[in-house]
Amino acid sequence: MENALSQLSTLPATKAQQTDFFRKAKDELLSGNYNPLQVRVFFKSIIDTLQNLMDDKEIKEIIMDEADKYHEKTFEVFGSKITKSKRTTWDYKVCNDPVWNSLKEQIKIREAQLQSGLDASTGETLRKPDQKVSEFLQIEIQ
Repeated sequence: MENALSQLSTLPATKAQQTDFFRKAKDELLSGNYNPLQVRVFFKSIIDTLQNLMDDKEIKEIIMDEADKYHEKTFEVFGSKITKSKRTTWDYKVCNDPVWNSLKEQIKIREAQLQSGLDASTGETLRKPDQKVSEFLQIEIQ
């Protein structure tokens, strides 16, 4: 049996390969020779598997260790330009700040009023926000 990662070598690695793969896969799917729902379930399985690999702490750590071997902030390797970056996120919930909590609650209340088109306290008619409805499938791989 093949190694798990060696199976990835059959997937496109460059933008040109991605474009070609997309075009061919779309043509094959639209040809009617494949069950589109079965293909969508397969897509979901691949996405979940890859996302789990991308999110794994140990894997992230060894990838960053490898990137740190390149001393430049931006470097090119394997046909890709890689830039080392940092992102800071803040978790305000741990502050248990009454002002912040109140503002969040006020935003929820105001959003509900805007959605209804009516300010409950004044009776004023409000412009409703734009609404987009998208259909999608929720797929849970068993």
